Amino acid sequence: MAVPRITAVLMKSGIKSQFVKVTSLTAIGSQRHMDFSTTPAAKEKFFTEKHEWVDVNGSMGIVGVSKYAADALGDVVYAQLPEVGDDVEKGADAGVLESVKAASEVYSPVSGKVTEKNVAVEDGPAIINQSPE
Repeated sequence: MAVPRITAVLMKSGIKSQFVKVTSLTAIGSQRHMDFSTTPAAKEKFFTEKHEWVDVNGSMGIVGVSKYAADALGDVVYAQLPEVGDDVEKGADAGVLESVKAASEVYSPVSGKVTEKNVAVEDGPAIINQSPE
């Protein structure tokens, strides 16, 4: 099955702060926010209690942190993300964010394999504060 590319991860201008794309999703948090769509494919965003989210499209998801988490951290100055090909487990450490206020682990809201990583987040972590969701 071909994996569709998600433009929010690949945009050169107006880059969003999504972290990674994960395939073969096997676990999703209990809280959710559903977007309305006119296409047959359902697209859903799920949030964890620790303010990470996954935007699900079929068997693929994009992971990031909520606006609340980004605001609570303050100005993010460092981001470490999992590498492409890494397996991530729901609830396990999947990265680190450091700000002028604190450092925080990022926990994966799902289990799966990382298929893409937003290197723009590691190169310029301030975009997390500019567009967290």
